[in-house]
Amino acid sequence: MISVEASERFRDCIRKQGLDRDRVFAAMQATAGAWGRPHEHTGAGLRRLQKGHYEAWAGLQVRQIFRPERDRLIFIFAGDQEQVKRYLRGV
Repeated sequence: MISVEASERFRDCIRKQGLDRDRVFAAMQATAGAWGRPHEHTGAGLRRLQKGHYEAWAGLQVRQIFRPERDRLIFIFAGDQEQVKRYLRGV
């Protein structure tokens, strides 16, 4: 299975927004398990966004943005739908 990594910004997002760490990190692991298996992407809430950025869900309100690299997925941002839109405008 591919490994996951949480950037400092991602961890700050979790802390500042008071997100459920267990739910977020469980979603990260589920994303890694589904990565590379296109039929599982929909069930895990995976979709391509832009410029090598992808989205995974950690519940109905929390979106996680990540970038795939060779052998790992680097999670770089977490927030609700509006926060994700603002983030992507700056990418």
